[in-house]
Amino acid sequence: MPAKQAKALGLNRWPSRHWKINVAWTQVVGLAVNLLACFRHLALPAGELRDAAPKLLRYRLLYLPARFTRGQRKRRLHLRADRPWLDDLLHAWQAIKVIPVPT
Repeated sequence: MPAKQAKALGLNRWPSRHWKINVAWTQVVGLAVNLLACFRHLALPAGELRDAAPKLLRYRLLYLPARFTRGQRKRRLHLRADRPWLDDLLHAWQAIKVIPVPT
């Protein structure tokens, strides 16, 4: 991932004047960069979203209004149907669900 995208995830903002805290922050940002790269590779189709900046991915996929309910021993996530990028989120979710769980 380019340095510009790593900076968008927080690499350019160290939270402290203490070296050990900043080292931990850099490691957490590195983990976030790797997780985002894996998510893009496994869940997103080739095209606009796979190459998008982290800010656009947050806006389109991660910040969707939803309601989480429980009933009949099940948990349900209710998403608003009028969101323009709901199909992208559902396709990503289906791609993630197909991945086999290691045993």
